[in-house]
Amino acid sequence: MKTLRKRITKGLTLGIVAALTMLVSCYEALDQEAPFNQELITQDFSSEFIPGEYIVELHPSAVNFRKSDKYEDVQAGMRKLSSEILFRNKISPENLRMVYGHAMDGFSVQLSDQEFEALRKDPRIKHIEQDQVITLSRPNDSTVNNRGGGNGGGNGGNNGGGPKKNNTTEPAPSDPEPTPTEPTPENPESTEPEPTPTEPEPSPEPEPVVSGPSTQEVPWGIKRIGGFTRYTGTNVAFILDTGIELDHPDLNVFVSLGIKIVPDDISTTLSDLHSHGTHVAGIVGAIDNSFGVVGVAAGAPVVPVKIMGDDGRGRVSWAIAGVDYVASVGKPGDVANLSIGASASTTFDNAVINASNKGIWFVTSAGNSADDANNYSPARANGPFLQTVSSMDSSDRMASSSNYGNPPIDWAAPGVSIRSTVLRGGYGSKNGTSMAAPHVAGLRLLGNIRGDGFIKNDKDSTPDPIAHRAN
Repeated sequence: MKTLRKRITKGLTLGIVAALTMLVSCYEALDQEAPFNQELITQDFSSEFIPGEYIVELHPSAVNFRKSDKYEDVQAGMRKLSSEILFRNKISPENLRMVYGHAMDGFSVQLSDQEFEALRKDPRIKHIEQDQVITLSRPNDSTVNNRGGGNGGGNGGNNGGGPKKNNTTEPAPSDPEPTPTEPTPENPESTEPEPTPTEPEPSPEPEPVVSGPSTQEVPWGIKRIGGFTRYTGTNVAFILDTGIELDHPDLNVFVSLGIKIVPDDISTTLSDLHSHGTHVAGIVGAIDNSFGVVGVAAGAPVVPVKIMGDDGRGRVSWAIAGVDYVASVGKPGDVANLSIGASASTTFDNAVINASNKGIWFVTSAGNSADDANNYSPARANGPFLQTVSSMDSSDRMASSSNYGNPPIDWAAPGVSIRSTVLRGGYGSKNGTSMAAPHVAGLRLLGNIRGDGFIKNDKDSTPDPIAHRAN
């Protein structure tokens, strides 16, 4: 018992040190990589452990019901099973948060010290670890400029059956509230995810709207990885992030397949009110039209999986719930982008590995701590359908803030001064491995990737190959 508590205390200390290291390296990187201006901010993330909050993994033999192919049915079955396990250990089922049944079997829960000791002795429990808060850099409102101006070039969200404008009642995006000082909301009880997923149909290539001379920009990162290609395939890109602005005119948002994982007291909308997820989505698939920017797999359907709150704060348990959803509804050849990270988490790693083994490409950012990526999850996870990406500038030099290590890093990609879509139909530039990963996600959606040289100034002895379109 004492040994286990020492491990948790040690993990808490290491997590705080890692978080401080991330933040310091983030601000040092701004001066070293590119001149700071009003539209440029490094998209860093940090994490800290949450007292009294845990992620529980069950032995597969503990599952006492037959799973169906439907996400909502498995969720209901796992919620019932998890509640029974808690009740038998004299823990209130009201403490139950998220449940998982595809990428792993388990749940997240609030526990006192006494309840933790009781639950860990249950033979059905395989592993328990402390949950973590994940925090993104605060959004920079000045990133919004050169707005689309209502040109109508994007689908603004569709249901997979054609480029139809989604007349959603989602509230208009607004500036996010200041980041709270507490590491976690008070008693954020989870509710069932909102959307009921439907089987997606092939999404046709959006038709470009041409009205006068084109002002569309091909960002330098898109050029460096081999240029853009209009996407004509049937797979999708899941963006596990802060959501995606559902009516952005330059994005083909697959709204009906999206899901809001975060509890209602954290956010009530699937749409992005932060900008991180929208920026990532544009790098993957901004539409080839007459304005704005263009993505790697231009016009590809991007699916919002909202695992982060509107203030850029989330939890590892929420991220695992997003991975679990993708494992349920995703198809082989789909791509899932995770431009977030936390301190080392066995449960997070295993969930991503298990989901990717279904033939779904999971692309993760290496992190922005100028540290070994093997210290962070899910960056350190490895598998045949897993790709970890470091960041470089326009001279092929590793970004000073980028994490390193080979393994687990598979590719280097552009991540400095990357222009893409942001809130209110706008466009802006950001830095970070968060921006490098979606370049590789777009390439994976198109097919194979080849190396085009190696990154300069790598911090380890094995320079990362630079990702490039293979065909």
